[in-house]
Amino acid sequence: MPELVEEKLRALIQLLAPVAALRDDLTASLHTGLSEGTGDFAVRTVNGLQAAIAATVDDPYIQVLRLEPGESVKDREKASMAALAAGQLLAYLQGKLGLPQLGKGGGLTIQKGILYCNDIALSGLADDTMSRVLGDDSEHEE
Repeated sequence: MPELVEEKLRALIQLLAPVAALRDDLTASLHTGLSEGTGDFAVRTVNGLQAAIAATVDDPYIQVLRLEPGESVKDREKASMAALAAGQLLAYLQGKLGLPQLGKGGGLTIQKGILYCNDIALSGLADDTMSRVLGDDSEHEE
């Protein structure tokens, strides 16, 4: 891999924060069910960030991360596509710059008492019910 010049490095470093924020914001809006009306904005934003990265590095992988959803694609699907693309852009930047993974480390986050099932919040579940739904039966062995 050819060395990146200082100007390109600076440009890529400056894109880390907005890409990470977009990924985190989109993920949060999808998990909370607040993505309605954000799809077009999310696509425009991720495409802008993708274009900025593509202008800095010549890599075919970055080109395939440009989103072009059809007209029939719903807001939630657009936001999901944008969240995935933002995550890939962030991973690319981190790898290109030799940085450790930034932001949330992924994995499953559970808010005790609220379980989302097909985007419907089920709240007020008893601890033993929550444990069984999540597959943790160690407390309930007879």
